[in-house]
Amino acid sequence: METPGYTTTKEHIDLSAAYRHFIPETASLTRKTLEACDELNKMRREMKTALDQKSELLPHRQAAREILVKYYWQLTSPPISHGKARIEAKWSDSQKLSRKAAKDSSGLLEVVNVLFNIGASSAAIAALLFNSPNRPDRLQSAKRHFEEAAGAFEEALRLLEEDAGRRLSHASLNLDLRPLALHGMRGVMLAYAVRCFYEKAQGEKKTAAVLAKLAHQVVVSYAAAASRLQEAVRSKGGLETLCARWHAYIDLERSYYEAQAHVHAADGCPLSLASAQAGHLARAEALLASLHHASLQPARKLNGAGVLLAAHRPRLQYELQELRRRKEVLEKDLKNLVYGVQEPVDPSTLPLPEPSSLKVEPKHISEAFPPQHAAAAAGAGAGGAGLLEGIVFEDGKARWVQRKQGGGGGGGGGGKEEESSEEEALEVMEESSEEE
Repeated sequence: METPGYTTTKEHIDLSAAYRHFIPETASLTRKTLEACDELNKMRREMKTALDQKSELLPHRQAAREILVKYYWQLTSPPISHGKARIEAKWSDSQKLSRKAAKDSSGLLEVVNVLFNIGASSAAIAALLFNSPNRPDRLQSAKRHFEEAAGAFEEALRLLEEDAGRRLSHASLNLDLRPLALHGMRGVMLAYAVRCFYEKAQGEKKTAAVLAKLAHQVVVSYAAAASRLQEAVRSKGGLETLCARWHAYIDLERSYYEAQAHVHAADGCPLSLASAQAGHLARAEALLASLHHASLQPARKLNGAGVLLAAHRPRLQYELQELRRRKEVLEKDLKNLVYGVQEPVDPSTLPLPEPSSLKVEPKHISEAFPPQHAAAAAGAGAGGAGLLEGIVFEDGKARWVQRKQGGGGGGGGGGKEEESSEEEALEVMEESSEEE
């Protein structure tokens, strides 16, 4: 099961200095904001270190995602989300295909790359769980993480579509963040999530009818993802290189599950329809034989996708041999009229059972990773507060925004935001310190 790699940044940006530049030179504001600015800078350094690590261990992947999520919520919290500090971020695509890194100083490139890497982390965690046979909840957990990955890719896509090229043109993005590539990755994650349902049902030894429908649903999901990836390949501009291998790999996986759907359909055929059963087996045999042949291809063939199947070659060969034995026995019985006179069936005309009506959806990042959790982990205030919350920018200067509770006889009035002078801000902080 393939998952996308991280996009990377080589730049050591001093966020602390960048944001302190906007803070008035007063003891009242500096005292509160200095540590916050330094903490933000520390978060970015930790994020970069996490992305540079090559570890595939589950705890390391989980730790990396935690760092990315914390940093994401800070980037999207006021006043940082207002993009007042002009910081030039540089990001490279996951496969290092572009000679030059993408550059941007609006902050949007930073945000969407962090979102992409949250998705990549979630996908890697899901794949590791999927391949952990000793975990009883592995498939349920893997499905959830794949949906979270799809949600992160979808949110990055939404931000770029909302921007509509005003701050960041699509041509200036690193390849993984091009909208067509994001659509493709979103589709791949949802296809993987559907696959978890099928694998779970197979492990629980569900009926052939159920398994055939689930396998067909996997085929439909994989076909949708492959279609998106093919659209990206046709758009060129570098995506023909980035997405070609993905497209070939997902299409091969689709073929495998189509073969499984035909095997399950054959299992569900009564003996009175033995010729249809033989037709399903013949179709499955052709698909598996094609996959086995693909697994023997060198890297220069099939955009390298066949190489990814090489590890599965023994299993493909075993399944193909078992299928051929079964088909030969059935064809011999048909020839000897064991099941009566039956007309042969053209395998290419045999329909699969209707796909199941399973529904998988991207899990929005605010649902998957609530900002309250990220804020608590980052040491920020309750309720998802940003490290620099309380500061607004006007005419290149920073001012406090103090939230004061409405008082008076109306009872229970909501709070309102009021700007305070630097002296008032100092008094507020001193009063809070004395109360504590």
